[in-house]
Amino acid sequence: MCTDRGGWRVRLLGVVTNVLSVSPKETRSSNRLLEHAAWINTKLDELDTDARARLEQMLEIDPAEATACLEGQARAAAREILTSAEALTIYQALTPDGWEPGTRLEVKMTIVSLMDKLLTPLSRPSTRCLSPSAG
Repeated sequence: MCTDRGGWRVRLLGVVTNVLSVSPKETRSSNRLLEHAAWINTKLDELDTDARARLEQMLEIDPAEATACLEGQARAAAREILTSAEALTIYQALTPDGWEPGTRLEVKMTIVSLMDKLLTPLSRPSTRCLSPSAG
């Protein structure tokens, strides 16, 4: 599953993995995913062309993973764990077949870092906060 690979890659670059540790109610006017992607982009500037190409290749996802992530995104948006802008960011980046052509590397890295939470069924009561460090 991509989440293990993705989480390892993201941690390797020192990327923060608790992108959604702040409640969407506190950040209605912002998009935490794009803010995190912008931060990642500053770190990507340090990579050479070959390293960026390898990272792009490692971030590829298969149709089953893409579909599962889109379904998780829809559930998280319905439960107000993601804002509508954040859900739209994921929706625009993925198709049922994989990444939408032209999706930026930093956006892919942000979404992959959240996949484990998006793929987890949301069976427990809504906390309105999604944090990878939370159970």
